[in-house]
Amino acid sequence: MSKDAKSPSELSETSPDSAEGTPQPPKPAEARPTSSSSPPSGLDPPASKPPPRFVQYATLEEELDGDDFAFRGWHRMIDLADYVAHLVDGRSTGLLAAGAQTYGKVLGLATVLKAAVQWFRLDADSRPKFIVEAERYLAEQPLDQAIVAPLAYEPNAHPISIRPGPVAARKGGRGPAGRQKAMLRLKQALIKLLAQVTNAHLQAHQQAFEDPVAPKPPQPWVLAWAIADSLLFEIPTGFLAEELQQQGFVWKSWDDRRQAAAKAASNVLEFADLSEEPASTRDERLGELAELLIRRMLTALGVTPDKDLFRVRRR
Repeated sequence: MSKDAKSPSELSETSPDSAEGTPQPPKPAEARPTSSSSPPSGLDPPASKPPPRFVQYATLEEELDGDDFAFRGWHRMIDLADYVAHLVDGRSTGLLAAGAQTYGKVLGLATVLKAAVQWFRLDADSRPKFIVEAERYLAEQPLDQAIVAPLAYEPNAHPISIRPGPVAARKGGRGPAGRQKAMLRLKQALIKLLAQVTNAHLQAHQQAFEDPVAPKPPQPWVLAWAIADSLLFEIPTGFLAEELQQQGFVWKSWDDRRQAAAKAASNVLEFADLSEEPASTRDERLGELAELLIRRMLTALGVTPDKDLFRVRRR
C-alpha cells in the first residue's frame, strides 16, 4: 500500500524543492498583545533615559571659557611651561649637567612657552613682537618634517599655575643685579643664626660639630651645620643657578657636599668674634662674617665666587 501524499503545506516546509532549498522549520506563533498595557503587578515601568546632553559653544570665547579648554588647554600649557622651566630656572641645578648650547636652547624654549602663556592669559589685547616673529619663523620652515613627542601621562585634575616674569631672573640669573635678592636673603638668614650665638656658646657649637657625642649647645641646632644647610637649601631654588651650571656644579653626593660646606663654615667660626659689644657695630660685624662664610662654603663646593658677589647695584 502506498503512503498518503503530503499536503501542500507540509511540502513547502520540509521538501527540498522549497524556495530556499533547505528544510524550513515551522514558524512559531506570534505573541498576541494582552488587553492591558500596564506592567505585571509588582514591577515598575522601565525608566526612560534622557538623551545625552552635548555642550555646544556658539563662540570661540565661550569655548575658551569652557571646562574642556581649561583642562586640556590651560592645564597642559602651564604644566609644560613649568616643566621645561624647572630644567633651567635653578630647581634642577646640580642634578643635570649640560653644555652651554643645550642650556641656552632649553632656556629659550622655556622662555617662549612661558611668554606665550603669560601673554595669552594676562595681556591678550596686544600682539607682542615675539608672536609676529614666531608666525614668520613658522611660515618660513619646511613643511615635510614631523615634530614627534613621546607618550605622556594625562595631567592630573588639580589646578596648577606659574608665576609671571622671566624664567631665570635677569638674563638667566647672571650678574649682581640678578642674584641680589637671593644673596640678601641668604645673608640675612646667616646673620639671624649668628645673632643667636655668643662667644660663650660658640665653643660648644664647635665641639658638637667635631664630636657628635659632645655636650649639646643651648640652641637646638649646631651652628656650622645650620649655616651649611642654609646655603645648600637655597641652591635648588635658583641661587647662583647659572654660575653653578657654568662651573659644572653637580650633586655627586649630598652628604659629601654638606660635609664640605659645614667644615668650611666651622673653620671660619674657629676665629670668629660673636661678642655682643659694642652693640652699635654688631650687625655690621655679623654681616661681614656672613659674607665670608658664603664665600668659603662656595669655594668648598668647588665654585669660584665672583669678586662682585655682594656688590649692591642700583636698578
